[in-house]
Amino acid sequence: MIQPIRAILFDFNGVVASRDVAGAVDAAHSVLHFFTVPPEAVLTRLLPAHPLSPAVDLGQATNVDRWEALRREVWRGPRHVWEEWWRAFDASYRMPDGTADLLRQLRGDYRLGLLTDNDAGFRARLEGWPDIATHFDVVVISAEEGIKKPSPHIFERAVGRLGSTYGTTAFLETMCRTSWPRRRWDCVRSVCNPSLTCGQTCMRCLTRRPRVPVPVKGWVSDAR
Repeated sequence: MIQPIRAILFDFNGVVASRDVAGAVDAAHSVLHFFTVPPEAVLTRLLPAHPLSPAVDLGQATNVDRWEALRREVWRGPRHVWEEWWRAFDASYRMPDGTADLLRQLRGDYRLGLLTDNDAGFRARLEGWPDIATHFDVVVISAEEGIKKPSPHIFERAVGRLGSTYGTTAFLETMCRTSWPRRRWDCVRSVCNPSLTCGQTCMRCLTRRPRVPVPVKGWVSDAR
């Protein structure tokens, strides 16, 4: 017998909120001559794959350390201009339209948590985004824990702090991966699709499980 979902654990980047890459690329237009690599490549390719990223996520290096290392690799202009640019990008997280309404609705029936591979300064930044932070009962950050996905230990901590279990917790992220500690969450992986928004993915999962919330206008369910 499948147990009803009691809690939902969300990845942050690309699920609950995303940074404005297009806006940052536009903002870089007037200083394009200082870049040795196109700004879009800096943000979408070099930053996520930077060698310091694992250390940043584990709290062994700071977000500033990573951006400073990146500056030395791709920038030939004044440091203060670079810092203004990347700090504006780092602060540009926004939730997709409709996500806040969905989270408010889900919170009436479920405990909601964030599980994110992120730096030690992420919690302070999150507190500066009350329109995002207010929806979550629990926030688990890799740099504070000293472990990151796909370690099962960080999932155990997040689920435990939600007062839930693996069998009664759904985890939503941008891509299907094999990071689940146990295969009880196959129902979530089977509908997780990078082309879907957070809300669409969530609804498609929850419509296959008991205690489904009332659908939010704008989100399409494919319940059978």
